[in-house]
Order: sequence, then C-alpha cells, then structure tokens
Amino acid sequence: MKIKSLYFKNSFLGWEVEYIHFDQLNLLVGLSGSGKSQILNALWHIRGIALGKQMNGVSWKIKFSNDGKEFEWEGEFTNQNRRGRGESDSYKIKTEVLQTTDGRQSIIRKADGSIEIKDPKAFPERENISGRLAGDGLIFQLYAGENQFIKQARQGFNKMVFRDHTLSQSDTNADFYRLSFRYNAAQYRDITIEKLKQSGFNTAERLLLAVKRDLKEYHDIVEQFKVIFPEVNEVKIEEYKNIGQTTGHIEYQIRAGNSQKWIPHWNISSGMLRILNYLAEVHLANEETVFLVDEFENSLGHNCLPPLAEDIVNQTISHQFIITSHHPDIINYFPMSNWIVVKRSNGKIQNHRTNELPLEPSYHEAYSILMNHFDSNSPKI
Repeated sequence: MKIKSLYFKNSFLGWEVEYIHFDQLNLLVGLSGSGKSQILNALWHIRGIALGKQMNGVSWKIKFSNDGKEFEWEGEFTNQNRRGRGESDSYKIKTEVLQTTDGRQSIIRKADGSIEIKDPKAFPERENISGRLAGDGLIFQLYAGENQFIKQARQGFNKMVFRDHTLSQSDTNADFYRLSFRYNAAQYRDITIEKLKQSGFNTAERLLLAVKRDLKEYHDIVEQFKVIFPEVNEVKIEEYKNIGQTTGHIEYQIRAGNSQKWIPHWNISSGMLRILNYLAEVHLANEETVFLVDEFENSLGHNCLPPLAEDIVNQTISHQFIITSHHPDIINYFPMSNWIVVKRSNGKIQNHRTNELPLEPSYHEAYSILMNHFDSNSPKI
C-alpha cells in the first residue's frame, strides 16, 4: 500500500486535518501540540473504518494504491450525541464512495442509502441496490468478499503498522508470549521469505522462522544490530516450548563483550530491544507496508539514531514511512524535501512542504533553520 493523500475531519470533537500529500518518506515536524500525532491518528482511524470500525461524526478522503491499482475512498458518518452509560453507540454511514482513480470501477452509497456499483469485470452493466436491501454496513464489509476490486482496496489497510513511542514501553515484551504455534520443521520446511512476509505472524514469530530457515534477512538484521551496538558479539533467538501444550514463547538473547553469559530479553535495555524489534519488523514486513511511527527517537540514544535513519531511507524502496520527530539527529538526516511542516490554527491542522516556506536549503543547519522559522512564526493553537 502507498498513501497518496489524506483529508480527515472529526466534527464531533472539532478538529480537522487539511489536505496533505505524502511521498514514500515523510517526516512530520512541528512544535508540540501542532497536530503531528493527530495526522497519524487520522490515518489509523481510517484503517479502523476500513476494517469495520464506526466513528461519530467523522468524514474522510484518502487516495492510495495497493498492488498496482490506485483508489480513492471517501465517506461520512452521522454526528450524534453520545448515548447514556450502558447504551451502545451506533453511527450510520451517510455517504461513501470507493473508486479506482481511472474511474472504471466504483461503488457509491448515496444519501438515500442506495448503492450503485460500476464494475465491468463483475457486472455487465451498472447495478443499483435500494437502500432497504443495501443495509447500513460499510462498502468493505458488504462487498469485499465478492468483488475483487473492493477486496484489493481493503487488503491495503492490512499493510499499515502504527508504532506510538509516546506511550509507555512497558509492553515491549508482549509479542514474545502471544504464540499460537510451536515451530514445526516439517510444516515450515519450504517457507520462503516471500511467504514469511505474507504469513500474518507477529514479529517474534517471523524472526524465529527466519532463524530456523537460516534466511539472509535474519543475518542482515543481526549485522545491522551489531553495527548500532558494536559491543554485542552474538544474537540468539530461542523458542521455549510449554510442556504438554501446543504453545510456547520466544526469547531474544544477546552476548556482549567478553562475557560467556547470554542476556535474555527481559534484561536487555528497552532501547536495544526496540531496535531489534524494529529491524525484524521492517526487514520481514510484507511488501508495501506503511509504517506510522510517532516520536521515533523516544528511549533511543544518540548512537542509535543516524544508523536507524539510514536504514529507513534504505527501506523506502519497499515501504512507506510517515514519521514524527523532534530530534535533530533525525530531522537533520532526512532531506528537507521529505519534511512536512505541521501547524495548528483554530482546530485545523495545516501542513506545508519546505519549498512553500522561507527556508534556505542546508545539509548541516536544517534543524536550526526550522527552529528559527517556528520562533518567528508561532502557530495559533
């Protein structure tokens, strides 16, 4: 998946993301409270809607591509007052349009609830469905199972990953214990890197399979990790089986310096563990994954940031990144052409590319230039 552009409005809560266009690598920069995280949240909300979530009083427009086909999707939910305690919220979809950018295929929910489908591959002529027969469900829930172009659009949203590093890292180890399988050599003997990336396994499971299959990508992950932490001599991924059960858990272990002892993941620093997880997740991710990362630098030391920024640039060949950051080591590393400068004014989250602002190009003073711009153009909150 690749996200091309976004508009999002939450009428119930009173905030709006003005139209924003994305490239393969996007660094959202701005003062605290400017709305950088809200842009990521808006994208994640749209993903949730695509997968069946209802939201009160929101409207959206998004352009994206998936597996070589380009789509436009927009819609709006009704704006209702909150129900009382114990009553469930139910918001109706007012209008919704999904179409290919070339206009050859489309499905439209009109204001009266009726649905119009234009898809020469599935239907010889335009099909109209009355509001009574259409029901209240979203297009993806109603037709993704039977219509290929709708299914292809919906599948793109399963390629989105959100990592919010503004939150506590107390759940860093969670994936190690969410295993539903034990490694089975016969079952996974023929798994390729392509199949592994599409497997749906979590990061720890993918990494274990990459180790068992001795895939090149595993060795690339370890080498990159050792570049960032040269004191690490070896990395080991072990599966521990629960006796009498079909499940188990995975441990990451490292051996550092001259020590002969292996350090398990619960004794590894949160920064080191985050980086190992990041490398595994990105290098073993499905092709065209969209990574949303909020405050990438949190809990990471100065030594980690430049090599990780370099890895992100290298990974944009396969994946799209939309990242927020305040750290000069991150901001200075990426070309100014990748920056999206974010400001907030009266509930509207605005964005500008650097070529729209009076910023001089610089390879060494980019962060200072940005801060000077903010000092002289304080946003209205």
